[in-house]
Amino acid sequence: MDGNPSRLFFMIAAPDSANDEHLAILSKLATMIMDPDFKEALIAADSKDAFLKLIDAKEDGTFTAPAAASAAPAQHQQADHIQILAVTACPTGIAHTFMAA
Repeated sequence: MDGNPSRLFFMIAAPDSANDEHLAILSKLATMIMDPDFKEALIAADSKDAFLKLIDAKEDGTFTAPAAASAAPAQHQQADHIQILAVTACPTGIAHTFMAA
């Protein structure tokens, strides 16, 4: 909507038998991405393994912002435009509630 390319895009795949597990994952992911240092560290990750290690560290409370992420330009941390774009194909129609929260 702001004319800029997306920098992060996540897909959540869960089996039909997982009930509402995808909603819990979506809620946790949205909360984690609200941390601007964490978001920038994900964007700066140079490999899949580095990306996954950042997520693991955030989940277990050991994430610390790398120097490059904490030195990100102010417009990424204090932007006055949309920073998170959520796309859903949730068959239950309630995933948007968790994204908004």
